Amino acid sequence: MAGTGFPMRCVESNQSHMSRTPQTTATLFICGQVHASIPCFTSIGRRAPNYSFKRTVQSLRDWSCRLTQALGAMQKRLALLFFGLLLIGCASPPTAKHVSPMSAYELPVGAIVLRVEVLDVEFTDLFPGCGTVPDCMPFHFWFRYRARVKEVVVGEWASPEVKFTYLQHAEYIRSVTKDCYVVLYPASPEIRSKVGVGLVADRLLSRFFEGDRVLIDELQEGT
Repeated sequence: MAGTGFPMRCVESNQSHMSRTPQTTATLFICGQVHASIPCFTSIGRRAPNYSFKRTVQSLRDWSCRLTQALGAMQKRLALLFFGLLLIGCASPPTAKHVSPMSAYELPVGAIVLRVEVLDVEFTDLFPGCGTVPDCMPFHFWFRYRARVKEVVVGEWASPEVKFTYLQHAEYIRSVTKDCYVVLYPASPEIRSKVGVGLVADRLLSRFFEGDRVLIDELQEGT
């Protein structure tokens, strides 16, 4: 019997032979004791309706409706947020100056800046020492470069070619090195003896990388 909240089971009655429709009784149990026998009728070959399953289905339907409503409200909030960000972008003046990383970067003492085309790159298998770190695994190595000088941006340089070394993880692709800018400073005696070049690249910049373009422009402008 639906809605009682107490366990029941239907059993066949002794008088079921007197009717065409088999009669069963729903026995109501409370705290393990029989309190009532309620007649219930079922069609031949069918069991009593499973009201517990129906309640489960209805609960799932209610939950899905609430979820749909919540998602709809979230979509409205996201739309309002996007519209607000769009208004902020439109309100920004078009002449606002882009904050460049140049303000946080200072050229090394005695540095020169050259625009070059890299002709040759050599992996040296040399890397800075790890100090007192045991079982150190190197991540960056010294690469030896030979490049053709296309333009002197900062400082003075007279030779048509330049050799330098740069500490990096892996070799750049040709799209980067065919037209790049290097910030060079004098190498230490140790690097000179081990790597065999007199200049070290503090930065290697290329317009291939969007993040380098502002700094390249400011170096060329002398700012």
